[in-house]
Amino acid sequence: MKVHVEIQREYIKTDVLIVGGGIAGCFAAVKAKEAGADVILVDKGSVGKAGQTPHTNTFAAFDPTRHDIEHWMDVCNTTGDYLNDRDWSRIVYTESTDRWADLVEWGAYVYRWDHNGVPYECVAKEPSNDPMVVMPLNPKGMGTVQFQQSYRHPPRKNSLVMRNQCLKVGVKIMDRVTILDLLKQDGKIVGATGISPDSDKLLVFQTKAVVLCSGPAGLKSPGLRCMSTGDADAMAYRVGCTITGKEWEETHPVRCDFPAWPWAVKDRDRLRTFAGEMKPNTPTLDCEEHVTGMHWSRLATHHLEAFMAYEGITPAIWQTCTGMSEFAEMHNSPKGYPRSELDERLAKSGRIRMVMGRALGQSAHVADGLWPINKDCESEVPGLYAAGDALGARACGAEYPGQGFATAYCAVTGARAGTAAAKRAAGIEETALSEDEVKRSSDYIFAPYERNGGFSAQWVTQLMQSMIFPYYVIFVKSEERLQLALQQILYVRKELIPKLYANDFHELRLVHETINMALNMEMKLRASLERKESRGAHFREDYPKRDDPYGLMWIKLKDVDGEMTLTHEQIPEKWWPDFNIPYAERYRRRFPIHINGHQAEGVEDN
Repeated sequence: MKVHVEIQREYIKTDVLIVGGGIAGCFAAVKAKEAGADVILVDKGSVGKAGQTPHTNTFAAFDPTRHDIEHWMDVCNTTGDYLNDRDWSRIVYTESTDRWADLVEWGAYVYRWDHNGVPYECVAKEPSNDPMVVMPLNPKGMGTVQFQQSYRHPPRKNSLVMRNQCLKVGVKIMDRVTILDLLKQDGKIVGATGISPDSDKLLVFQTKAVVLCSGPAGLKSPGLRCMSTGDADAMAYRVGCTITGKEWEETHPVRCDFPAWPWAVKDRDRLRTFAGEMKPNTPTLDCEEHVTGMHWSRLATHHLEAFMAYEGITPAIWQTCTGMSEFAEMHNSPKGYPRSELDERLAKSGRIRMVMGRALGQSAHVADGLWPINKDCESEVPGLYAAGDALGARACGAEYPGQGFATAYCAVTGARAGTAAAKRAAGIEETALSEDEVKRSSDYIFAPYERNGGFSAQWVTQLMQSMIFPYYVIFVKSEERLQLALQQILYVRKELIPKLYANDFHELRLVHETINMALNMEMKLRASLERKESRGAHFREDYPKRDDPYGLMWIKLKDVDGEMTLTHEQIPEKWWPDFNIPYAERYRRRFPIHINGHQAEGVEDN
């Protein structure tokens, strides 16, 4: 029998609390501090080392002296199947260079290309004949052409550069602190609560503004080297915020023989399909991503193996390309781990087997999150802001627009959210925390810790993975299979989640991550059911075509009296495509219905 222990509290005051220490969180913290606020930045891991930021390696920066903003916007609009908020897209592009300039000033590193097209790493401030040294549009050995130029950089070094800048300007960093709940009084956010494995207390933060920068919502896929568990979306949803963008799918592949191995950290996308050249992250309108002679959507090209499996054609064999990494890094096995005879044979010719979903259960880059009510990244609940992958600003539409867009988006939205949060903090009085609200939060957080037994977080997480991960649920969707998966997730939320238990604070963090992931999977399945068409990174077998103008809307999820409700917001007509343009020109990307059968989404349709 577990002995009941009274949980002590530690109260911490600050003007602005930033949750999540990636690109968005660091920019939010620095800008809030520079605006005069007292700032605390917390991360469940270590700021600069945790989350997805250490694995990002490009930064798209628009330069008005050499780039055409309308071209960049046109590609973003069409790549996203016209579902992007064009005001936000333009903001990201126009402010991206200033944010890169911030990184350079802070001491960021960058790759440059010599006259032979060979990259080398250097400090970005290092003098150069070119004031803006970027990745070439057609770099040697990459087999891809980019519509936008991006800075290529060593992400782990720059993550630490951002951490150091936070410390330099006076931001207080608290590593290994997990925020689990938001404190809401009089209709506004007044603080947050969390735990740390290094403490036996409930950490109670009293603050005037909270900025959520803790990443997207995934399901702990072994293919991703970081675990984004949707904490921001779940906490915000529980206090009354609207969430959007859940129907889209993450579109990076992973090796099927070693899905958890972080192979090709620098060049994770240097692949092409064996059936024909594949050009990852290439949203140009005239790109030649040919599979059976048609232009395919990013979902189709990156998850060709899902459609091949649907036809009973496996395995999907991919050809590696040379890039910045050594060629061998693409197809060698982790040291000391044997490979199958098939994989050894394939490796000799530079080929590997791939499976869909580096981050299964996650939406496409910066596609989902809290719905902002303004361009300050503010939510419907006063005092709560979001940035980066936690912000559903719809700057990209139904597909990811290109290399480096997510890092620019995180930097731009982080800076905006941090500045706005500091301004709010400067203009309001401190709110005394209600004992009832703190007790409610404490009871919620420690309920699993007080139980004498039950289900482990790991087991329930694995159970949900088995429900969501199959290609015929998450990639090739249908009403019947989505409904079946939804009923299973609802059972998990109703019957298993209330029986989760934890023996220590580390397990307690895992339990709450599982609670948040279950909520997000319900959102994902409901949104996928709600969008009765195929568009971008969302494919419905029973609705295999885009449906204009019905599909030109955003799906919003919100808790109303304890029920998850879904509503639509139509995209402004001024952003709709011209319906007089033939379908094949309006949408250059195709969805397959059958890969090898000759039936597919025809260019004459619609």
